[in-house]
Amino acid sequence: KEARLKRRENLKLIKNMNKDKPGRVKIIHFARNPFEMVLSNYLYHSQDPTPENWVHEDDPCRELYEDGASLGSHVLMTVVSGLQKHSVVLGNTTKALPLDSAEQNLSNIVNMCHSLYQSNQSTKNKTFYEHLRFFNEWDGLRLASAQMIVSSGVANNHLAGGDMLRMANNVVRFTKLLEEKGDKDVQLLTLSMDDFISDTARNTMKFLDFIFGEDSNDQSVENNVSPIMPRNVRWEASKQEEYKFLAKQNDAHVTTKGKSRVEKQELKEKL
Repeated sequence: KEARLKRRENLKLIKNMNKDKPGRVKIIHFARNPFEMVLSNYLYHSQDPTPENWVHEDDPCRELYEDGASLGSHVLMTVVSGLQKHSVVLGNTTKALPLDSAEQNLSNIVNMCHSLYQSNQSTKNKTFYEHLRFFNEWDGLRLASAQMIVSSGVANNHLAGGDMLRMANNVVRFTKLLEEKGDKDVQLLTLSMDDFISDTARNTMKFLDFIFGEDSNDQSVENNVSPIMPRNVRWEASKQEEYKFLAKQNDAHVTTKGKSRVEKQELKEKL
Protein backbone atom coordinates (compact mmCIF):
# COMPACT_ATOMS: atom_id res chain seq x y z
CA LYS A 1 0.00 0.00 0.00
CA GLU A 2 1.10 3.54 -0.70
CA ALA A 3 2.20 5.61 2.30
CA ARG A 4 3.25 9.23 2.74
CA LEU A 5 5.58 10.83 5.26
CA LYS A 6 4.78 14.39 6.32
CA ARG A 7 6.51 16.77 8.70
CA ARG A 8 4.39 19.02 10.91
CA GLU A 9 5.62 21.68 13.35
CA ASN A 10 2.15 22.44 14.69
CA LEU A 11 -1.04 20.62 15.63
CA LYS A 12 -3.00 21.05 12.38
CA LEU A 13 -2.40 17.31 12.09
CA ILE A 14 -4.78 16.66 14.99
CA LYS A 15 -7.47 18.88 13.44
CA ASN A 16 -7.20 16.90 10.20
CA MET A 17 -7.32 13.61 12.10
CA ASN A 18 -10.57 14.67 13.76
CA LYS A 19 -12.24 14.86 10.34
CA ASP A 20 -12.46 11.05 10.42
CA LYS A 21 -10.51 10.53 7.21
CA PRO A 22 -9.96 6.85 6.44
CA GLY A 23 -6.55 5.24 6.70
CA ARG A 24 -4.12 4.31 9.42
CA VAL A 25 -1.78 7.01 10.69
CA LYS A 26 1.55 6.71 12.48
CA ILE A 27 2.80 9.78 14.34
CA ILE A 28 6.39 10.30 15.50
CA HIS A 29 6.45 12.95 18.21
CA PHE A 30 9.75 14.42 19.39
CA ALA A 31 9.92 15.78 22.94
CA ARG A 32 12.68 16.86 25.29
CA ASN A 33 13.37 17.12 29.00
CA PRO A 34 12.26 20.73 29.69
CA PHE A 35 15.16 21.48 32.04
CA GLU A 36 17.67 20.27 29.47
CA MET A 37 15.87 22.23 26.77
CA VAL A 38 15.83 25.63 28.50
CA LEU A 39 19.46 25.28 29.55
CA SER A 40 20.54 24.25 26.05
CA ASN A 41 18.51 27.15 24.63
CA TYR A 42 20.29 29.67 26.87
CA LEU A 43 23.77 28.31 26.18
CA TYR A 44 23.10 28.11 22.44
CA HIS A 45 21.71 31.60 21.91
CA SER A 46 24.17 33.38 24.22
CA GLN A 47 27.14 32.24 22.15
CA ASP A 48 29.38 34.84 20.49
CA PRO A 49 28.44 35.16 17.71
CA THR A 50 24.90 33.94 18.18
CA PRO A 51 23.83 31.33 15.61
CA GLU A 52 20.38 32.87 14.98
CA ASN A 53 19.63 36.52 14.19
CA TRP A 54 16.12 36.69 15.68
CA VAL A 55 17.59 37.14 19.19
CA HIS A 56 18.69 40.65 18.11
CA GLU A 57 15.06 41.66 17.45
CA ASP A 58 13.01 39.68 19.95
CA ASP A 59 10.97 40.97 22.86
CA PRO A 60 11.11 37.90 25.11
CA CYS A 61 8.35 39.16 27.40
CA ARG A 62 5.73 39.81 24.74
CA GLU A 63 3.07 37.27 25.68
CA LEU A 64 0.19 38.51 23.53
CA TYR A 65 -0.65 37.66 19.94
CA GLU A 66 -1.96 40.23 17.44
CA ASP A 67 -5.54 39.53 18.58
CA GLY A 68 -4.72 40.30 22.22
CA ALA A 69 -4.84 36.68 23.39
CA SER A 70 -1.91 35.01 25.14
CA LEU A 71 -0.36 31.61 24.59
CA GLY A 72 -1.56 30.65 28.06
CA SER A 73 -5.17 31.49 27.17
CA HIS A 74 -4.95 29.09 24.23
CA VAL A 75 -3.30 26.07 25.87
CA LEU A 76 -3.26 26.35 29.65
CA MET A 77 -6.71 24.81 30.24
CA THR A 78 -5.77 21.82 28.07
CA VAL A 79 -2.45 21.34 29.87
CA VAL A 80 -3.91 21.63 33.36
CA SER A 81 -6.82 19.28 32.62
CA GLY A 82 -4.35 16.75 31.19
CA LEU A 83 -2.17 16.95 34.29
CA GLN A 84 -5.16 16.59 36.58
CA LYS A 85 -6.33 13.49 34.72
CA HIS A 86 -2.80 12.06 34.75
CA SER A 87 -2.49 12.47 38.53
CA VAL A 88 -5.83 10.70 39.05
CA VAL A 89 -4.92 7.79 36.75
CA LEU A 90 -1.60 7.27 38.54
CA GLY A 91 -3.14 7.65 41.99
CA ASN A 92 -0.74 10.51 42.61
CA THR A 93 -1.13 11.87 46.14
CA THR A 94 0.15 15.26 44.94
CA LYS A 95 -2.81 17.13 43.48
CA ALA A 96 -2.34 18.69 40.07
CA LEU A 97 -2.18 22.47 40.04
CA PRO A 98 -5.65 24.06 39.68
CA LEU A 99 -6.20 26.36 36.72
CA ASP A 100 -6.22 29.61 38.71
CA SER A 101 -2.91 28.72 40.37
CA ALA A 102 -1.38 27.83 37.00
CA GLU A 103 -2.56 31.17 35.59
CA GLN A 104 -0.99 32.97 38.56
CA ASN A 105 2.29 31.11 38.02
CA LEU A 106 2.34 32.19 34.37
CA SER A 107 1.61 35.75 35.41
CA ASN A 108 4.53 35.59 37.87
CA ILE A 109 6.83 34.43 35.06
CA VAL A 110 5.70 37.32 32.84
CA ASN A 111 6.37 39.77 35.70
CA MET A 112 9.79 38.22 36.29
CA CYS A 113 10.56 38.61 32.61
CA HIS A 114 9.66 42.31 32.68
CA SER A 115 11.76 42.80 35.82
CA LEU A 116 14.78 41.52 33.87
CA TYR A 117 14.29 42.84 30.35
CA GLN A 118 15.09 46.51 29.63
CA SER A 119 14.11 47.27 33.21
CA ASN A 120 16.70 49.88 34.19
CA GLN A 121 18.90 52.63 32.78
CA SER A 122 21.77 50.31 31.89
CA THR A 123 19.62 47.79 30.00
CA LYS A 124 16.74 49.83 28.54
CA ASN A 125 18.27 49.94 25.04
CA LYS A 126 19.83 46.49 25.01
CA THR A 127 18.54 43.69 22.79
CA PHE A 128 17.46 40.28 24.04
CA TYR A 129 20.81 38.90 22.88
CA GLU A 130 22.74 41.64 24.67
CA HIS A 131 20.85 40.80 27.84
CA LEU A 132 21.90 37.16 27.53
CA ARG A 133 25.51 38.32 27.15
CA PHE A 134 25.38 41.17 29.70
CA PHE A 135 23.61 39.37 32.52
CA ASN A 136 25.17 37.04 35.04
CA GLU A 137 24.53 33.41 34.21
CA TRP A 138 21.53 32.95 36.49
CA ASP A 139 19.63 36.04 35.30
CA GLY A 140 20.43 35.20 31.69
CA LEU A 141 19.06 31.70 32.16
CA ARG A 142 15.92 33.02 33.88
CA LEU A 143 15.22 35.46 31.04
CA ALA A 144 15.81 32.85 28.34
CA SER A 145 13.60 30.37 30.21
CA ALA A 146 10.78 32.92 30.56
CA GLN A 147 10.91 33.47 26.80
CA MET A 148 10.50 29.74 26.24
CA ILE A 149 7.48 29.58 28.55
CA VAL A 150 5.34 32.68 27.97
CA SER A 151 6.49 34.41 24.77
CA SER A 152 4.00 34.42 21.90
CA GLY A 153 6.82 34.72 19.35
CA VAL A 154 5.11 37.71 17.69
CA ALA A 155 8.19 39.91 18.10
CA ASN A 156 10.44 37.44 16.22
CA ASN A 157 7.92 36.52 13.51
CA HIS A 158 7.00 33.30 15.33
CA LEU A 159 10.47 31.79 14.95
CA ALA A 160 10.67 30.96 18.67
CA GLY A 161 8.85 31.34 21.96
CA GLY A 162 6.53 29.48 24.30
CA ASP A 163 8.16 26.14 23.52
CA MET A 164 7.60 24.72 27.01
CA LEU A 165 3.85 25.35 27.09
CA ARG A 166 3.40 24.17 23.53
CA MET A 167 5.32 20.96 24.20
CA ALA A 168 3.12 20.15 27.21
CA ASN A 169 0.03 20.95 25.13
CA ASN A 170 1.21 18.59 22.39
CA VAL A 171 1.65 15.71 24.86
CA VAL A 172 -1.85 16.15 26.30
CA ARG A 173 -3.55 16.50 22.92
CA PHE A 174 -1.78 13.50 21.41
CA THR A 175 -2.85 11.44 24.42
CA LYS A 176 -6.44 12.58 23.93
CA LEU A 177 -6.26 11.77 20.22
CA LEU A 178 -5.19 8.20 20.97
CA GLU A 179 -8.04 7.81 23.44
CA GLU A 180 -10.57 9.04 20.87
CA LYS A 181 -9.26 7.22 17.81
CA GLY A 182 -7.82 4.03 19.27
CA ASP A 183 -4.57 2.34 18.26
CA LYS A 184 -6.15 0.75 15.18
CA ASP A 185 -6.44 4.14 13.50
CA VAL A 186 -3.56 6.01 15.16
CA GLN A 187 -0.20 4.86 16.45
CA LEU A 188 2.08 7.23 18.32
CA LEU A 189 5.79 7.02 19.05
CA THR A 190 7.21 9.71 21.32
CA LEU A 191 10.97 9.94 21.00
CA SER A 192 13.04 11.73 23.61
CA MET A 193 15.53 14.12 22.03
CA ASP A 194 17.76 13.56 25.06
CA ASP A 195 17.85 9.83 24.29
CA PHE A 196 18.42 10.56 20.61
CA ILE A 197 21.39 12.77 21.47
CA SER A 198 22.94 10.19 23.79
CA ASP A 199 22.31 7.16 21.54
CA THR A 200 21.46 8.30 18.02
CA ALA A 201 21.78 4.92 16.29
CA ARG A 202 19.54 2.99 18.68
CA ASN A 203 16.83 5.64 18.65
CA THR A 204 16.96 5.97 14.86
CA MET A 205 16.36 2.21 14.83
CA LYS A 206 13.27 2.74 17.01
CA PHE A 207 12.09 5.29 14.46
CA LEU A 208 12.54 2.89 11.55
CA ASP A 209 11.01 -0.08 13.39
CA PHE A 210 7.97 2.04 14.21
CA ILE A 211 7.53 3.05 10.57
CA PHE A 212 8.14 -0.33 8.94
CA GLY A 213 7.21 -2.66 11.81
CA GLU A 214 9.57 -4.62 14.01
CA ASP A 215 8.43 -7.97 12.57
CA SER A 216 8.50 -7.03 8.88
CA ASN A 217 11.34 -9.49 8.17
CA ASP A 218 9.48 -12.45 9.73
CA GLN A 219 6.23 -11.45 8.05
CA SER A 220 7.97 -11.15 4.69
CA VAL A 221 9.41 -14.69 5.00
CA GLU A 222 5.97 -16.06 5.86
CA ASN A 223 4.34 -14.23 2.93
CA ASN A 224 7.23 -15.02 0.57
CA VAL A 225 7.87 -11.36 -0.27
CA SER A 226 10.88 -9.11 0.12
CA PRO A 227 10.89 -7.02 3.33
CA ILE A 228 10.32 -3.30 2.88
CA MET A 229 13.57 -2.53 4.68
CA PRO A 230 15.63 -5.44 6.07
CA ARG A 231 16.89 -4.98 9.62
CA ASN A 232 20.54 -5.01 8.60
CA VAL A 233 19.81 -2.12 6.21
CA ARG A 234 17.96 -0.27 8.98
CA TRP A 235 20.89 -0.67 11.35
CA GLU A 236 23.35 0.55 8.72
CA ALA A 237 21.16 3.59 8.08
CA SER A 238 20.93 4.19 11.84
CA LYS A 239 24.73 4.12 12.20
CA GLN A 240 25.07 6.54 9.30
CA GLU A 241 22.57 8.88 10.97
CA GLU A 242 24.62 8.74 14.18
CA TYR A 243 27.80 9.56 12.26
CA LYS A 244 26.15 12.57 10.57
CA PHE A 245 24.72 13.79 13.87
CA LEU A 246 28.08 13.64 15.63
CA ALA A 247 29.76 15.39 12.70
CA LYS A 248 27.42 18.39 12.85
CA GLN A 249 26.80 18.44 16.62
CA ASN A 250 28.77 21.66 17.11
CA ASP A 251 26.33 23.46 14.80
CA ALA A 252 23.19 21.90 16.27
CA HIS A 253 20.77 23.16 18.92
CA VAL A 254 22.75 21.22 21.49
CA THR A 255 25.70 22.94 23.08
CA THR A 256 27.53 22.88 26.38
CA LYS A 257 29.31 26.23 25.88
CA GLY A 258 32.25 24.84 27.79
CA LYS A 259 30.13 23.80 30.77
CA SER A 260 30.97 20.64 32.64
CA ARG A 261 28.24 18.17 33.54
CA VAL A 262 28.44 19.28 37.18
CA GLU A 263 28.05 22.97 36.23
CA LYS A 264 25.07 22.19 34.03
CA GLN A 265 23.46 20.14 36.76
CA GLU A 266 23.86 23.01 39.25
CA LEU A 267 22.08 25.39 36.88
CA LYS A 268 19.25 22.89 36.29
CA GLU A 269 18.81 22.43 40.05
CA LYS A 270 18.42 26.20 40.43
CA LEU A 271 15.60 26.11 37.91
